[in-house]
Amino acid sequence: MRKASIITLYFILLFMLYPLVMPVYHMKFTEAQPSCGGDSCWTSAPPEIDANASAKLECLLGENSTFAVLYLSDSAPSLNITLVNPPSQAVACLPANYTINITEVGGVNATFDLKLLVSESPDFATYTEYVVEENANVSAYQSRLFNYSLDTSSLTEEKTYWVKAVAFNGTIPLNESSACQLLVVGGSFDFLMELVEPATGSITVHQGETATYTVRITLAPGQSGGRVYLHAQISGTPFGWDVGSVCLCQSNPQVDVDVEVPTESLAPDTYQIQITGQDYPGDHSHSVRGYLVVQPPPPEFRFTVDLTLGETTPTQGELVPCAVTVTRTSAGGEGTVRLTLNIFYDGHTYKTIQLSPVSLNDDNPSETIVYTLNTSEMLPREYTLQAVGECTINGVLVRVSSPERTMEVQPPPPPFDFRLVLNPQRVEVYSGSSVDVLVVASWVSGSPREVQLSLQGYPAEVDWSFNQTVGTPTATSNFTALLTLNIGQIEGTYQLQVVATSGTTRKTANLTLTVMLPPSNFVYQISIEPPSKTIPRGETAIFTIKVSLISGDPEEVQLEISGLPSGVDYELEPTYGTPQAGSDFVSTLSIITSEKAKPGTYNITVTAVPERAEQKTVSIELTIKETAPIPFLIIGFTAIGASVIAILVLITKFLAGKT
Repeated sequence: MRKASIITLYFILLFMLYPLVMPVYHMKFTEAQPSCGGDSCWTSAPPEIDANASAKLECLLGENSTFAVLYLSDSAPSLNITLVNPPSQAVACLPANYTINITEVGGVNATFDLKLLVSESPDFATYTEYVVEENANVSAYQSRLFNYSLDTSSLTEEKTYWVKAVAFNGTIPLNESSACQLLVVGGSFDFLMELVEPATGSITVHQGETATYTVRITLAPGQSGGRVYLHAQISGTPFGWDVGSVCLCQSNPQVDVDVEVPTESLAPDTYQIQITGQDYPGDHSHSVRGYLVVQPPPPEFRFTVDLTLGETTPTQGELVPCAVTVTRTSAGGEGTVRLTLNIFYDGHTYKTIQLSPVSLNDDNPSETIVYTLNTSEMLPREYTLQAVGECTINGVLVRVSSPERTMEVQPPPPPFDFRLVLNPQRVEVYSGSSVDVLVVASWVSGSPREVQLSLQGYPAEVDWSFNQTVGTPTATSNFTALLTLNIGQIEGTYQLQVVATSGTTRKTANLTLTVMLPPSNFVYQISIEPPSKTIPRGETAIFTIKVSLISGDPEEVQLEISGLPSGVDYELEPTYGTPQAGSDFVSTLSIITSEKAKPGTYNITVTAVPERAEQKTVSIELTIKETAPIPFLIIGFTAIGASVIAILVLITKFLAGKT
């Protein structure tokens, strides 16, 4: 009562205040929704009320409770719905045509969904909806006719049905017509029947299996259509049953029907199957026949599953082949076995692996499939492996497991490591020769792996080779190789590097190579002519220096002069040369004295410096004396001049006598 009083008060307030609220709408409501609950809910539609533009009323004693809105507009439309001359009878599977007249009498343009409702009871407790038109429109004060052809094939029984037309706003009915009756009757018509499958007309199955026949039913020429009722019968047995019915009409003139024949209750034998079709009055009846050969049930399929591991103590990361063998143990039968490989540890499931299924039969009574298990992600511990096969036999799921196999995954070994040593680490060698260096790679840890050798940092004039470039050091034996260096014509010290690689592991060892020129075999002698000379101060003394090859390979010889006193200089041409067999290196030494040179006897040293051979020296004794007085020089020059004149006179006379 309290709830009803509150709602009544709410409506009174709305009525008093509605002139102040613009615009004003008219609303019609249906019964309150069940969410209101209790005896205080509306039990019938309230009278038309005025309210603002809201179509929702809250139940004051319950949240989210609403009234369904019939229509919301300036005013509610009013529709008169009439079925015009509705058919009272229709032939099953043929259409029943309806004309619906709708007139709007409320002065409002109406939009609605028009549906035809068909029920087996006059109270329409249950019904089937048929959409005549969605979003149909009827203008204010206008009428409109709607035509609809009702498909009676969905009305599966020949009896009386009730039909009415209803206009809906969403799911809310606006108005409806009066209900009329429609009697669906079977019609007399002819049809054709033929057996489509099997093409031979005969099916062979084992006892307990189901045989399926396909019958094609076709509307006979010139017939309008109707419903055909089918019945199947097994000859020589009491087994017969209704298959069902099909509708034939001009728009659906042909239907294929599958007829399933169970054989659980049939003894092994040959039977005739008769499938009969009949229209409702029974005026037309046709049959097709097929044969059914029932054989004794096959032996019940049985199988075993076995599991073999390729390795029971693999190292983590190793691949383990797992062979699963499925063998048929029954005398016959066939089946497809679905396989899984289950891996457990400490009672927990580590992984379940789906394997390929195997099909066993007389031609393939046993089959083995191999799954390669990668242990790289498996922690080192003990695992239990078991293969499981599943097969559905006569509708029953049969599961067979293999014996359990134990596999213990071992920790991975430490990474491979090795040591690289050279002997010797420093070598000195003459150019043009060769030298050997011993390279030793020794195992340190991990699983032995191949080691590959190479050399880096060598000059272009050095050729090198290993007697073997690849080897595997182990805990019991080293990988030893001999590095041979062939030295060209170079000189100096070089840093070489021997490199050993194994996968991503790389080791290096430095080798210091010192190349020297080989000792000289050049034998020579140096001489000077004259070995001594005396000249006045201010004059030049000329000497001839000769370097002769005695034996060995010739070398270039550089001449150097030392021991000159003050005021004395020299010229040497050429300063260097190479003595050859039969051809000496000869150089002219000019010792030039100046007026500043002090008179006296001096030892001047000439040094021969070969490229590699030992140096040799030879000494010159040079005596510098005082310059002669001027008178004596004049007398000397006069005497010389008279002699020259005399000689010229004699030559002239001689030439004259000749002529």
